[in-house]
Amino acid sequence: MNFFILFSISVLSPGDQTPNWTKMKGELKQIAASEGIICGVNTGKQIYCATTGITTAEPNWIKIPGPSNAKQIALYGREMVLVTDDTKIMRAYYNENSTSWIQITGNLEQISIDGAEICGGNAASEIYCSNYNRYSICFPTQCNPSHIPSNSQFEPTYDWNKLQGGLKQVEVRAGRLFGVNSSNKVYYGKSYGAQNFVTLSGTFVEVSYDYDYGRICGINTVKQIYCATQNIFTNPTWELLEVNLDNLSLWGNALYGTINGNAIYYHTF
Repeated sequence: MNFFILFSISVLSPGDQTPNWTKMKGELKQIAASEGIICGVNTGKQIYCATTGITTAEPNWIKIPGPSNAKQIALYGREMVLVTDDTKIMRAYYNENSTSWIQITGNLEQISIDGAEICGGNAASEIYCSNYNRYSICFPTQCNPSHIPSNSQFEPTYDWNKLQGGLKQVEVRAGRLFGVNSSNKVYYGKSYGAQNFVTLSGTFVEVSYDYDYGRICGINTVKQIYCATQNIFTNPTWELLEVNLDNLSLWGNALYGTINGNAIYYHTF
């Protein structure tokens, strides 16, 4: 039984408690984290990124150019993908001096990237993934700020593979895909081949997954956060974090999140 969705508890905002939460300067409604970088979208649909101070209260936020209707951004190192309000998919390599975006084929409402694939859901909760290794020329272990690829090297035409099932939000890491459907049920499967989706315990509007630490976290309909590191592919052992968040992103042993469309928080486990 998913007992944690059957009753409400007293929940504190991150700034009110615990030594392991840091309120960051800036205002974002959505945030994404990856190795050495965090980026997000604010209520004005502007994009901001930081590459220093990202585990402190003072990230070096830099506004970067982008579409005027940015909705959600996802990261793998300095490779960035985003979707717009009108479901266009954009891709860029982060450069604080001259980031530029190209539109790639497809239409998605939500997007995730893991260094080998881009996956996402459309307005009909159909799931699509594209193996873009053959289109990619840069990965975090190979790239640094002095190696800024040209967007002319990014192939704009992608071959999208439709997966079984229907999910409104997905997170892909190393071929493992977690997501939630329109009823907020949680699923796990593979992003390629035989997907073999299974239903997990929990009821969430959004999930995030970190491959290295084997952790999955989710937000439920009353903004409570639950995380698990045990049995995450079969029957996660969910543990409550006594915070409220609207959006979250895991990377390494850290969680980044936003609340009320403005406040940004950083948490270490």
